[in-house]
Amino acid sequence: MAFNSRWVPFVWLAVTAAMPTSLLAQTVSPKDAAAVEFFEKKIRPLT
Repeated sequence: MAFNSRWVPFVWLAVTAAMPTSLLAQTVSPKDAAAVEFFEKKIRPLT
């Protein structure tokens, strides 16, 4: 079976449109937000 590369943009568009928006824009959990805040305050100034 031959691979037709002209279909790639159409398939990509269909897959992207079919994805729920919750997968694309996930919220950050409070635990992760605390870890990022710690990194920004304590670790980043050292570098």
